[in-house]
Amino acid sequence: MSDFHSSISHSYLGARYHLGLVALRSTFQRFARSLTGLILAGFTIQAHSAITLYTDEASYLAALNAMGVTVVTEGFENNAIWSPSRGSVINPGRASIIRYQGLVWQANMQGNGVGTDNYSSQGGSFRFYSNPHGKTFDLANQNGCDAAAVINVPASCWQNDGWTVSASQTGITLYGVGGWFNSASGAAKITYLLDGADTIPNNTNRDGTRLPGTATWMFYGVIDTSGFHTAEVREMAGKAKASQFIYGDSFSVGLTVTSLDQHVINNFTAPNNPIVGGSATFSATSNYGNSITYTSLT
Repeated sequence: MSDFHSSISHSYLGARYHLGLVALRSTFQRFARSLTGLILAGFTIQAHSAITLYTDEASYLAALNAMGVTVVTEGFENNAIWSPSRGSVINPGRASIIRYQGLVWQANMQGNGVGTDNYSSQGGSFRFYSNPHGKTFDLANQNGCDAAAVINVPASCWQNDGWTVSASQTGITLYGVGGWFNSASGAAKITYLLDGADTIPNNTNRDGTRLPGTATWMFYGVIDTSGFHTAEVREMAGKAKASQFIYGDSFSVGLTVTSLDQHVINNFTAPNNPIVGGSATFSATSNYGNSITYTSLT
């Protein structure tokens, strides 16, 4: 930028002292080079954004720390928040949606809910799941689904067990979602979809990371340096007559908070970035008359 100002100054003096058009032409040439450099720099920044998948929690957390984002942890232990979802293996819990710490947890299939129970958790007492586990089938639409090869299974036959984690409002951007997973059978496999796009490109064969059975948990996480709004965890192997159930626990979500959505929240008197700083709990009232509470992380 200094070269640009210098060249403008020189061209001005050159015109003033009748040095002709040579200096003016030089000014525009330098300006063009500066502009080209800025454009190239912009493309370089965009090229640096990338999606990375992790099976090691320490590496995932280190990457989020290097990005300088806030890390929200969720182990489903807070009874004041998660009590609507509580259940057991015999009587699974079901809540339509849970909002907490700037995040929204819900099933990936319309009409389903989310549940927690205290059977075989990874950390603490509770694990998390969709209830029911993806699409449910009746005898009429199971015909042929379990006998077809993977690449020939009709879309209507896939179970797609899973859930979504979303930013609760505009002004919150997610950069990473990672958690611990297992399955009831040890044959399930999962993938992440970020804002609807599978993190495994051209995934027509429904590939995914294989999960262990209920006695073992494994970590699986994703980071997108360009940011996203919603991450979906989707099971890729289950289908009619061959269902697969997946469970999650001990999640870490990387996010940033830039503003509050005034279309959602009115009369908010807390300081900026209420999720990030301090140790207080802030309350507000939504446009729909509902009470909204944000609890800070520290």
